[in-house]
Amino acid sequence: MKLGQKIAELRKKSGLSQEALAEKMNVSRQAVSKWESNQSIPDIEKIVDLSELFGVTTDYLLKNGTPSFELPGKTTEEETKKIPKISDHEITQYLEVAKNAAHFESLALALIFLSIAAFCLFSSFTFISPNILGTVSYVLPVIIIAIALGCFIHGRLIMREYKAITQEQLDLTTAQKDLINLSAYDFREDNNQRIIIGVVLCVLAIIPLIVIWTLALSTLWTWAILVITFVLLGITFRILTSLITFQALFLKYH
Repeated sequence: MKLGQKIAELRKKSGLSQEALAEKMNVSRQAVSKWESNQSIPDIEKIVDLSELFGVTTDYLLKNGTPSFELPGKTTEEETKKIPKISDHEITQYLEVAKNAAHFESLALALIFLSIAAFCLFSSFTFISPNILGTVSYVLPVIIIAIALGCFIHGRLIMREYKAITQEQLDLTTAQKDLINLSAYDFREDNNQRIIIGVVLCVLAIIPLIVIWTLALSTLWTWAILVITFVLLGITFRILTSLITFQALFLKYH
């Protein structure tokens, strides 16, 4: 048996894809493919790494013959034990918490735009009271940004308990996959209208900029119109990023 065939056989018995093996070997998937098709040969360092990964000797990889010991990942039962499982309750709880986290993170982004809108708003009225409104135009955006950071951090913190779920590939039952698919379908049905609204608002946010550019307005009106632009952008990103982030959670197990 040639080296490429041995690598392919050991990879499959270990339950690894070409992409997974490539990542462990710190090479490209194309490199692994060439190894297995005998188009190229791994260098000696990679051969040593392969022997350690698969639990075989370098002699076995480089010479003809079969190993005198059992290869890893040989039985389906052993492979199944390596893949973590999750209960129906944990899936439901995870999706609910993830939804809340997505809302907090999208709110943080919306507040960033709102802080810019607040700066533009109070800057447009500094002629009334330069000292007071000038101070407010700087202080208020900083306060809003602080709140935004708090929302973003909170969204990340409430997901810490589910770190294993987000980073590992879970062994889901057919019923659990159906539950996730049904939740994804309901989510899309409930939020199609919000997606349309978000896209429309994003397009409308361009109009104030066109008005400023074409009418050559005074500084006062320019600041005032910029407020409208950033408020619309804030609402847009509040809607769209929340939906996109939560939708991505379904795709992981779809």
